[in-house]
Amino acid sequence: MGFLRRERTRRLCLSSRGSTCYRGYQYTYSFTKQGSSYVKWLHEWKPVEDMFYTQLAIDVMRNLPQELRERLSMLSLCRSALKYRGPTRNLRLFDNDAVPVISLCMANTRLAEEKRKLLIENIIMRSQLDQNVETRRQELEMLYGNWAATLVEATRIDREREEWKTRAEYYRNAFDAARKIIDDARSFAEEKFREYRGIHEVSGSNAFE
Repeated sequence: MGFLRRERTRRLCLSSRGSTCYRGYQYTYSFTKQGSSYVKWLHEWKPVEDMFYTQLAIDVMRNLPQELRERLSMLSLCRSALKYRGPTRNLRLFDNDAVPVISLCMANTRLAEEKRKLLIENIIMRSQLDQNVETRRQELEMLYGNWAATLVEATRIDREREEWKTRAEYYRNAFDAARKIIDDARSFAEEKFREYRGIHEVSGSNAFE
């Protein structure tokens, strides 16, 4: 295609003596009408076509099975690594560097969706864990409260037992003292009774004599 035109003109040079002279030829290149149209198309319309082509490729790839998408991506990657790719008439839609990129974008989208699900599951698990921790904390507080109440009650029971033990010791000592007094009184009464009986027996025998 004739995108450029070339014009040959004589080249003006400076000689060793300082004067100007013509030596050889120089070429001036400029765009032809077709070249100017092509440059305009590259600047204005090709980005639009690339955008629509990319969207079309995305729509096509999105509706293909996963296995076929991976196969096309591998085909495009293999062909992009070759220096000579051969004719691409039958692969105009898929033989493009955009296909692996689209596949990667779709894979990134899928991974982002999986990441979002994992984040949601992580939040749910953290919430459940926090609830379990809160429940465990309440159970421990209840357990510690019951334990503290049990210790207080046990201390009170021990104190009361010591008090009752002290009282029992006091009552036992009092009972022993009372029993000693009663025994002493009984011994004294028996002794006095024997004395009294002895006196009456002596008096009776004297009266009979």
